This record gives sequence, structure tokens and C-alpha cells, in this order.
Amino acid sequence: MQKYICPFLIVFALDGCSSGSQNAPPTVSVSGPAEVIERAPVILQSNAADIDGTIESYRWLQVSGPEISPRSYSDQTLEFTAPEVETDQTLVFSLEVQDNTGARSTSAEWSILVQESLADLNPLSQSQITEDDRHASVFISSFVVDIDPKLISTVSFLIEPKQTATAAPIFVSTAVESLSQSDSSMIVPIFGLYSDYINTVTLDLVFVDGSSLSATKEVSVSIYEDNPINTKVNFPVSQGNKPSFSYFYLKSRLGLHILDIDGDVRWAASAAMNTNSSIYDEGAFTVFVDDDMHKLALSGEMTTSKITQTGLSNIKAHHDVDKGRAGYLVEIDADKEGRSATIIESLLLEIDSDGNTIKEWDFGTIFKELIEGEGYDSSNFVRDGIDWFHMNSAIYDSSDDSIIASSRENFVVKIDYDSNEVIWLLGDETKHWYVNYPPLQALSLSSSDVKPIGQHALSLVDGELMLFNNGQFSFNSPDGAPQGEVLTSSPASRYKVDLESRNAELTWTYDPFIYSDICSSVFRDQSTTNGDYLVHYAAVDRLDQSDPPKPTRTLIQAIDDDRTLLFEFELQTRFCQTAWQSRPLPELTTGTL
Repeated sequence: MQKYICPFLIVFALDGCSSGSQNAPPTVSVSGPAEVIERAPVILQSNAADIDGTIESYRWLQVSGPEISPRSYSDQTLEFTAPEVETDQTLVFSLEVQDNTGARSTSAEWSILVQESLADLNPLSQSQITEDDRHASVFISSFVVDIDPKLISTVSFLIEPKQTATAAPIFVSTAVESLSQSDSSMIVPIFGLYSDYINTVTLDLVFVDGSSLSATKEVSVSIYEDNPINTKVNFPVSQGNKPSFSYFYLKSRLGLHILDIDGDVRWAASAAMNTNSSIYDEGAFTVFVDDDMHKLALSGEMTTSKITQTGLSNIKAHHDVDKGRAGYLVEIDADKEGRSATIIESLLLEIDSDGNTIKEWDFGTIFKELIEGEGYDSSNFVRDGIDWFHMNSAIYDSSDDSIIASSRENFVVKIDYDSNEVIWLLGDETKHWYVNYPPLQALSLSSSDVKPIGQHALSLVDGELMLFNNGQFSFNSPDGAPQGEVLTSSPASRYKVDLESRNAELTWTYDPFIYSDICSSVFRDQSTTNGDYLVHYAAVDRLDQSDPPKPTRTLIQAIDDDRTLLFEFELQTRFCQTAWQSRPLPELTTGTL
């Protein structure tokens, strides 16, 4: 039939064309993968052209192989899912196109080998997954998986939440190269288990060919003995109004703890240690205790190195840790060559991952040189051997390559990273630093709002300075020097600093009229746009004067940007030992630590 149709069409075209020219048929070819894995998405591309017209239609033809179900047979591309096969099979296709005059052309055949997946060739049974609980922490275990690790690219686990839980499941994905393995097995750490509970854990393996399989195993966990975190839920979270994060961690002298938003402890360090000076980063906590830097992985492993800095001895880390320009910003006490007394809470180091010092900032020297450079005596302000500065937080601002530090006794200060030049000060101007030192007055930002007083927990949110404004006067002012004001509550606050006008504007505040004069924090979940806040009142009622006095307690609240309360937990404490600060930990649900 085709032998007669084509000449007829050609003659017809010649008879109808006054110029006597002959229509050129379109050209067509097919491109795409030559091999795919069963159940994988497939796209074949058409490459069609017509030199004297346009392509009007496409018609894909399956010549041979297992039947497919494409989205359409008449599009420029052929899109379908490779069929499931028990043995390797070949699919063969061709493509016919037609131009605007009716001329047709057919491509050469395109073959695709559909291969049986590695997941099908390597099924995983329950007997191939064995729990290997070698960890002291009840929240950590591991699976020995009897499968060739060379076939696997990534491994992930998911811990099913309790039926009544609102927290999202813990989901962690790990590259197989990071796992302990042999020729025929690998060990997969599992962490974040519920204590005193039979956990359901789903293990997912992704093979090097992209195929995957899953297996589920139950893990029975004993009770968490001697739990120092006895959470009282004052305001429970709800499914319809829960925060952007499902997990957060507590830092304290009693160790590190991860809690979910339902109030369950889901992880604790195997060994109790003072973890006030710690930060979470890429699947591990970095904890500074004196001059030791511990790397504590969520899987339970810990490595330790020493902090080193020429000219310093008796180094003792204190308070907070944050990320710097290239390492970690660590606040320390130390003895320093050429100084007769210990430098207390006015030294800041940036430490690399091996414990080596990248840079040192001595705020005593910085302010001594500043004040004396203007012809004033600094000796009643900078006082080695006395906690005159009390640095409790320091952060790096990449927008202008600077360091912002919280001096609880005085102010918040911004300095240039390299030159140490003081850029601005923000704090209570009724205190000793402002009243008695004109060189510092000149650097103070103006503000019609409440300024930081005894503040903690600096961070940057959308370029603005956020902090917990404790509202407590200076504890270590010289005799007779003004100690400053005292607030009646402790607001979480954000300030927008305008350097040109030298003004700090309070742009956001949260103040439920709770007073916590020491420790405490506020941090925002910055893993997502419009993340929610975690507000931590570490020492509520510490100064209560009633008879008998109320017990000191910690209140932890989650709120949204509109200041709506999402949950509130309460912990019993002494001073702020149970929970010094807390931070959101959204990474536990994303699969990427």
C-alpha cells in the first residue's frame, strides 16, 4: 500500500505547485538512554526537522518488548516508566513524523535494554538485619545488615513516631562510605529511639543503580535511668498548630539532651559532661570542656583533641560556642604571658576542627587601648582577675566581616574581625561603662527602645540582631560604680542597626512577662523561611522572695512570628544547671545531618 501512496502524494504536490518544485520529506531521529533499570522513568527525545515546512504530528511506535503505558504516543517526547522484568528485556521503538503537506518519515529503530534492578537481585529479609546494641545510651543502637556494601550508595533510617505524637519522624540518610563495613555486611547506627518503648524502624537501602528497597524492624528500648530531664508539659503542641521544627537540644552541666516537641527525651550523651560550651554541626556536637574539644557524634562515637594557642595556658572554655569565619568561636578563661592575673571571660578564640587557634581577641586589650588612646584611665574598667566583661555569647557577621560579642556586665559590642576596631556598642547607658567613659559614649548606638541589659544568646535573623534580654544589672561593677537598671521581665528582642544614623531600632519583641535574670536564650529555626522561635527561660523564680520561696524552674516555649504560643515545657532546676540554653534541631527530620 505504501508503495502506491507515496508516488500519488508526490504527483499531487507537483500538480498543485505552480513553481514546479518538489516537497522535501521531514528528517527524524530518536535519542535517549540505551539502558535503564526496571521501574525507572524513561524519556525518548524526537529530533525532527523539515527544511521547507513544519512538523505537524508525531506518532511513536513500539516495535517489540514488554508493553509500556506512556503518557502519550503523539507528543514530541515519549515518557513512560520502564516495565518490571524478571530477566533483562529489550524495548524497541520508532517514530513517525508528518509535515504540513502530509509527507511522512520514520526514524531508525531505537533499542533500550531494561535490566532487572539490584534491589530485585538482592532481596533483604529480616534475618539479614541484626540489632547490635553496643552503646551505653538507651537512645542509640545499630543494625548489622548482611548485604554487600559495594552494591549500596546510601542508607537511611526512619523511626516511626508514637501514635499520639505530633513530632515528625526522625529521618537520617548516610552515605555508605561513612559506615563501618566488611565485604558482606555493614553497620548502620540508629539513634533517636524512644526509651521504654518498642520502636518501629524502617531501613531504606539505595543501590548504586538507583533502585531501592525497604525493611522494617522493631527495637525494644529500656527505660532512661536517672533521667535529669523530667519534662512537665504546661501547654501541649497540637497537630494543627505545631512549630517548624520537631526537635531541639538542651545544653547544661548535666549533659546534652535532644527532646521532641511532645516532650520526650530522644537522645542523650553517653557520658555526662558540662555541655554549656557546645554547638551542633553536621551530625555531631562539638563540646568544649576546659581545654578539651570533644566531637560527639549522634551515633555515640567521641573523639577528643586539645585547644592550643601560643602564649595561653590553663585554658578553660565557658558559656556559648558559635560558628566563626572559618571555625568555632569559643569563649575562654586563661593565663596569658605578660599578664599578672588570670583573664576571666574576656578572651575569645576561633578554633579549627583540630583544636588549633585561628585567631584570638582579647577584649581587655581592645578596650584598654581604646580608652587610653583617648587619654583616659582604663584601670577601673578593664580589670584582669575580675569578671569585668563576662562574655557569654559571640557570633560572626559575614555581611561586614565582624564579630559581635555579648558582655553581660556592660553591652553588646561589634568589632572588625581583622583590625579589632570597635564599630558600635549597644547597652544600658546608666551603667559604669557609659557614665564614666566618654570614649565609650561616642560609640554607643542611640535607641528609643529598651536596650540590652544582662543579655545572652546572640544571633542574626534576616540581618537583624536577636538576643535574650535578661534585664539584670551588673554583678561585678567596681565599688560605688553604677550597676544599671533592672527590668521586671525578660523579653526576646530583635534590633535593626543603622550604622549611618547610629541607631538601633527594636523591630520585634516577645514578652509574656516572665523574668529569668541569668542564662536563657532565644533562637529561631533558620532552616526554613519564616521558621518559628524557641524561647528558653532558664531560671524563672530564682530571685523569688516569698515565704517559702518558689522553686527555680526552667520554661521552654515555642512561638511563631506572631507570638502565638505553640508549646510550653517546664523543668525543675537549681540556678540554670538542668538546661542552660536550648536550640532548634530541624536537621533530624530532613535526612541530611
